[in-house]
Amino acid sequence: MLLAKSLSFSYVRPIMLIALLACALCCEVTEAVTASTSKTIVRSHKHEGKAQSGPAQATPSTVQVHSDGAVRLHSWRPGVKVAGDPQDAYASRASSFQQALDTRSRDARISSFQQPPDYRPEQCSRQGLPHTHKTPTVTIVVPYLMEEWHRMSNFVTSLEQVTDMSIVDEVRFVDDGNPEEHRFKDQLMGLSPKVVVIRNKERSGLIRSKVIGAKGAKSDILIFLEPHCVFGAGWLDAILDRMTSTPKSTVVVPALDLINEPYTSNMSWKDLYGQAGPNIGTFDLPTMVFKWSDLRRHNASYQDGDPFATPAMPGGIFAIWRSFWQHTGEYDSKMTEWGGEHIEMSVRLWTCGGRIEIVPCSRVFHWFRKSRPYVFHGEANDRNSKRAALVWFDSYISEVSPRVMSVDAGDVSERVALRKELACKPFQWYIDNVCPELLDDMSRPVSLVELNAA
Repeated sequence: MLLAKSLSFSYVRPIMLIALLACALCCEVTEAVTASTSKTIVRSHKHEGKAQSGPAQATPSTVQVHSDGAVRLHSWRPGVKVAGDPQDAYASRASSFQQALDTRSRDARISSFQQPPDYRPEQCSRQGLPHTHKTPTVTIVVPYLMEEWHRMSNFVTSLEQVTDMSIVDEVRFVDDGNPEEHRFKDQLMGLSPKVVVIRNKERSGLIRSKVIGAKGAKSDILIFLEPHCVFGAGWLDAILDRMTSTPKSTVVVPALDLINEPYTSNMSWKDLYGQAGPNIGTFDLPTMVFKWSDLRRHNASYQDGDPFATPAMPGGIFAIWRSFWQHTGEYDSKMTEWGGEHIEMSVRLWTCGGRIEIVPCSRVFHWFRKSRPYVFHGEANDRNSKRAALVWFDSYISEVSPRVMSVDAGDVSERVALRKELACKPFQWYIDNVCPELLDDMSRPVSLVELNAA
């Protein structure tokens, strides 16, 4: 019996020691996560690889808490990897620790983000979208060029705070040829496991970057967004609710509220956000510049909270069924940089069997910046606008400004063929049925910021 007790104790003691060591290791990781300043903790483990000769080598690992709050467990092992090597178990433990650190860091970042005000009308449901086997999946596409990190971090943090990420397959950021200091690939991918970064080696422009970002997506719905946005509660639920209750030819735009200038990282939250009223999008025919107009000026009987049709949409932010995106020709790939594509797409969607609606129960806050952080060539906008006019405006092309019509637009035969293939209605139909004020309202284009301040 004494021998049995002795043997039993001899087995228990090593197990107790192992448990104590594991506890100590967990404490070290916890201390690293809760550290308020950046520091590094280094540990060493005996290397037990059988293929090694000479003295055993240390296998160091480091837990790093970076100044931006990101936590990383870094490890490396010398020597040749051998099947069944005990290092495999170490690698598994390291991966588990890293996942725990990432989760804790992400949860802390999300919980500390100040959610914007809830500007949804009272009529909007706060219950969320009931999930069924028919709930569509979503891929989000976000091109970016010369953006500041704090705005992109806010984008992802806000998205995760108010979005059911189980129905989001991917968040595809498209790096449009950014210099090294504005790429942020590792930082973005460290924010969420849903983030994918696609890099254009050279600047391709906003229009082409959207097409590149959507290519190969398998989700039911594509949502195009801009990196200087944050999200209101229930924004995605309201979009999907509308898209699943209307024909798949309906393109949905969230109501755009305001992120106020100058949108710096140290702005007070109470000064950061502003509410915009219900507005529709139109455009100035001669210049082909998008503008906003007060909805009630066009529809005095409008009831708050109801989705409403809009003749045109701002190009950067909308949701569309992937099948309809592909069927209607995506974007004109011969357009460059940006400008004109949202007018072209608005007319194309309406005249080729589609419909564009703004959903007030979905609120996205957008920063309408006063200046661009990159070089923009005005002739690219004129060229894009002329391409749209040549294909879609029929006899009304004579109303387009001489400046736009004086540039070389290139070959548009491919888009003309698309219009014929889709059996699209004439531009006169668009004026008569969608935007009758287009010819009457030749006033200066108005921005959403100006309209909100009026």
